[in-house]
Amino acid sequence: QEASESLLERLTNAIECSEVAVAAKLRAAGGLRQRLCEGQKEAADAAPMAISPWCRPSGSGGLHWATFRATVRRQGNFREDWNEVLATPMLRRISAAWDRFFSLEVGTQLDKLKDELSRALEDCLQGFGQKLQQEFPPVAERYGATQAALRNKAKAVITQGITEARSKVQESQKDISRDITP
Repeated sequence: QEASESLLERLTNAIECSEVAVAAKLRAAGGLRQRLCEGQKEAADAAPMAISPWCRPSGSGGLHWATFRATVRRQGNFREDWNEVLATPMLRRISAAWDRFFSLEVGTQLDKLKDELSRALEDCLQGFGQKLQQEFPPVAERYGATQAALRNKAKAVITQGITEARSKVQESQKDISRDITP
């Protein structure tokens, strides 16, 4: 029991280390968060130029005060969607990074996680087999016969978990994309 708890602890630690490494990689410099910050700054810098035509006197091509008020009352959407106009510089800046992040980077990190979990599982199974061989040789023979079945079942569970994670990430990306797309 002590040996199995030690092996389980090693496997749990491997999972936690992999999770931390994946999270750190996804937050790394040059990642999506940095692109969002850069896009936000670019949008803030572009905002005065975007709204200047609306703020001119109505005789010079600007908006009449009542049109301006109507647009504000309707959360920026009357004849023209101000939210879209103001968000376009930011969205332009992050769209390529957004797509690359979710379609390539997240998938790569999930594949790495799957490989790391598979290696940790294999180490755990081999370590458990060695402990059994040392302490309970008759049981170790029976374990050898079931080890392949355990390995296949565990790998199937890992694969299913990664597939579900990939699906949840894709679903979240779609939901977030719908929320931020003008």
